[in-house]
Amino acid sequence: MTALRAVGLAKSYKARQVVRDLSLEVKNGEVVGLLGPNGAGKTTAFYMIVGLIPCDAGRIHLDEKDLTFLAVHKRAQLGLGYLPLYVADVNHLFEQRMREQGVAPVPVEIVHVAGGPQINDGLLSGNFDMGSGGYTAMMVSWDKTRNAGDSRLLGVTALSSVPYDLFSTDAQLTSMKDLSRERDKIGVPSVKVSVPAIYLQMEAERLFGTGKHTALDDLTVSLSQPDGAISLLSGGTTVNGYLFSPPFIQQVTGKPGIRRIWSSNELFGSPATALTTWTTAKFQRENPKLFAAFVAAIRDAMALIANDPKQAAAIYVKAEKTKAEPALISVALVCLRGLR
Repeated sequence: MTALRAVGLAKSYKARQVVRDLSLEVKNGEVVGLLGPNGAGKTTAFYMIVGLIPCDAGRIHLDEKDLTFLAVHKRAQLGLGYLPLYVADVNHLFEQRMREQGVAPVPVEIVHVAGGPQINDGLLSGNFDMGSGGYTAMMVSWDKTRNAGDSRLLGVTALSSVPYDLFSTDAQLTSMKDLSRERDKIGVPSVKVSVPAIYLQMEAERLFGTGKHTALDDLTVSLSQPDGAISLLSGGTTVNGYLFSPPFIQQVTGKPGIRRIWSSNELFGSPATALTTWTTAKFQRENPKLFAAFVAAIRDAMALIANDPKQAAAIYVKAEKTKAEPALISVALVCLRGLR
């Protein structure tokens, strides 16, 4: 019988220990409740078990598989940007477009890795055919390999256009000009290099003048979106601000003490491309029909998402194994400020 086991979990925030030596086992079909007063650590315990925050001590197992150090993106939400890949895979759009190109369908596997360097290593070694991630990673890779012949890395498609909205628990913050080094810490996936971090630099230059794009960098902290949501929903424990994309925007909107301060839409007038796909010049040259099939399948997937957000939401929830309600994901997909 399948069993989820947590043994000796512990978590502290600065000098305060929130969870100490927690152990539990949940077997298939069982419901286990954690009882305790506010502040007892129930939510923190749950977030450690599902992988939203790391534990300081202890182990987490699903049957014989150790989940303790499994990357967050394999147990929690990555965000909606990769949805076109999931939709194309589940609906066999890659295979359909391969057949139209006169190519016998080949298996398609979506593999999660840590980031751009790992994607590029896989592409250059031939272990991956396509990579997907933030457009900043793609652009840097393209620039570094422009004279690398068959090893050149080339952009293929956009995957999503999303807004990044700054939410904050700082009651004194009403605009970007009010940001304070004494009060405010802003979470972004990676400081200085991630898409929202660069958008923040664009806004800094717009506010403070040419060459002042780094003016807000020292306010930023590298933090995943799930951890950012936890922090703001907890009153601003780790950071009191975060630049979220959907569906995290929908998760924090309207929550007590959390307000939207700014949106990247103010820079561009609409959501802008956030995630892209890329490949090597060698793959494009040697596999022109597979290349064309991939591009067509992504277009098909985007059309399906636009026409049937409920189906797309169900695919996302299953692919990400997230606890997010499908209705919330649907709202994110149909929202005019959301995925396009």
